[in-house]
Order: sequence, then structure tokens, then C-alpha cells
Amino acid sequence: MNYFQLLLEHREQLKEEHKLSFYLQDCDTEIFYAFNTKGDMIATGTEWAYITDEGNLISKFYSDGSERETLPSNRQQMEMLYLIPEKITLEEYKKNPLLMKDKIPLPMNYEVKQITCQNEIFTISSKKENPDIIGSFLTMLQQLVSIEYSYYGKHGLTSNVLNRYYYEFLVESHELYLREEERKNPKKDSTTLKNIETKDFQEKDGDYKCECEHFFWGVRSNLYIDYCPDKEKNNLDKFVKQLNLHFLWIQQHKKEILQAVLDDGMVELANYWMEGMEIEDDDGCLWYELYEGGQIPCPITEKTFLEALYLGGILVYGSDKDEITFDVFLSTDPDFFACHDIEVFITAIPEENTSLSEQSFHYEIKVNGLAG
Repeated sequence: MNYFQLLLEHREQLKEEHKLSFYLQDCDTEIFYAFNTKGDMIATGTEWAYITDEGNLISKFYSDGSERETLPSNRQQMEMLYLIPEKITLEEYKKNPLLMKDKIPLPMNYEVKQITCQNEIFTISSKKENPDIIGSFLTMLQQLVSIEYSYYGKHGLTSNVLNRYYYEFLVESHELYLREEERKNPKKDSTTLKNIETKDFQEKDGDYKCECEHFFWGVRSNLYIDYCPDKEKNNLDKFVKQLNLHFLWIQQHKKEILQAVLDDGMVELANYWMEGMEIEDDDGCLWYELYEGGQIPCPITEKTFLEALYLGGILVYGSDKDEITFDVFLSTDPDFFACHDIEVFITAIPEENTSLSEQSFHYEIKVNGLAG
């Protein structure tokens, strides 16, 4: 069954019907599909996959469309994924079927329940207990193409490698996509720094916890605050008051915090992590080609590094001690450190000879390397 041609022939009709699937009586097969707003389509079908003596999965065909000379006797019916870009027409496909990404096997024993697309994100759900497969069309296209190369290659690929592409590499790429979208399209509410209030905390087993979002340096960041009060007296009000003073200091001292990161050699470390990336020479200018798409200048300069840096989140573990340390996580977009963050400890230490009502602090900044 030529699923690609079938899907292209019925693409416009399927768009209008707004269904989740259609049934092929002749093949006893249910085709699941979904579209994004652009018109890119993801669909599934079934095909025999062959299993070599080494346990590798291979297709009946090579990547150029020719059939293999010999095939293993062992084979298994598997669900296949079809990624059909909006720009590919039926006429173009008939002229050159190799323009289309070919069938990409889903994980072994994966039975699709449905495919949906919301906010440009496709979600493939399983009838069994397999994890959902999630990603934008471009993310899936870029990340899963390596499966295609191996599946239609000489040696094929193992089921473990297949699972890693879907449940590890695609997941990481999707996280990068979400982070980039958040940076490109921040929520439109006010970016002014709002105070944390005692009502934001929930009491649990004698401790008080707060999880919320906060704006630092113009970007939405995550806050995780855990306050453990003194057994004899609850000073949550005092703690929250001091907390807001410390957050204000972090907001106003971006320059000093970033300088500490530079002094710790993070630009050099970013270039080290980028070693092995493909480099393109564009008229004498060198660029790193990023896995998630796009380019950045090679080597990474201090200016490029600082432009990519943002405050992703802060962990706070507080008590009734006046000194308090903030565990600050700085992220980069594009991601120089493969989903790792730069960890910075900022400790607020009370000045001597100041009253509680006029208490002032000095701050120590310590870069603690990468975390993640």
C-alpha cells in the first residue's frame, strides 16, 4: 500500500472532515492523522519490518527505493510514521517519490490510539502503556530523520536505539523547542517585578512552600521556595519581606551576576561543548549548525554568550536564620550546554549593627559550574 500517495490524494478532504482517523477496508488498517495550522500532516500506517540475525530492524527497501537483494525470514508488522510537509504536492510526489521522507518505524509494539495537534504540537498516544510521542512537525522531522537513514541503510537499527530516538533525543529536542518558543513569545502580562506574598505559600507538614513564576531581567522565570520556620515561632511574614528585598537585588544586579559567570570561564566552556558541531563557512564567516535548526557564530564570543543567557529559575530554602542562599539557574538560548544550566549561588548576609527594621545585607556570588 502506497500510504503517501493515498494521503496526498485525500489530504484536502481530510483537512475539512476534522476526524482523527479513517479506515481502509481493503487493508484492514486504520490510518490516524492530524494537521498543524500550516497544513503539515503527520499520519500512521502499518508495514512489515524485517529483523536481521543481529536483531536489527530493516526495511524491504534501500533509501534510493531499490529492493534489498536478500531479506531475513523473520519479520514483524509495525506501525509506521509519515511526515508530510504542506509544500509537497501530489504531482511533485509522483515525479519524484524520494522527495518525501519515507516511512519511519515507531517503537516496537507501539499501537497508536490517536494523533492530535494543539498549538502546533503533535501528540501521538498509544493504546498500551507506551509514553506519548510529542513534538512540533519540524522537531520530529529533524530528529527522526536519523531513524530513516538507519532503517533504510545497510545494517538497520536495534529496538533500543529506536526507543532512544523517540523517548530521549526527541524529548530533549522538544524541550529546546518549548524553551525557544517561550523566549520568542513571552506572555503579555506585565514584566514588572511583583512582590511575593504570604498568601502565595501553602503549609505542609509544618513547612511552607511556594511555586510560582516571576519576571527577572525581562523573562519569565520559575521560583521554588521552601520555608522551614522556627519551632517556637512562625516568622513567615518577616521571611517574605526579606525575600522580596533579595529578589529586588537580583533584579537590579544582573551585570555583576553575569560578570561572575564570565570570570568563571563559561564562554570558553561553551566553545568546548560546541566542539564536534558541524561548522559552515559562509563567505569567510564561520557558523555552528545547531541540531534544533539555526546558526550561531563560530567561535562563541562573549557578546553572543551574554545575548543567549537568561535566568531560568531560582530555588530558595529558607529558615529563620537571617543569612539565606539563592540557588540560581542560568540557561542559554540557543542551548550551548545540552540541557544543562549554569548554577550560581547568591548568599545574602546581614550587615552588622543594623536593626531588624533597617536591616541591610551584602551579597556573595559564587558560580558552581553546570547542573542538569
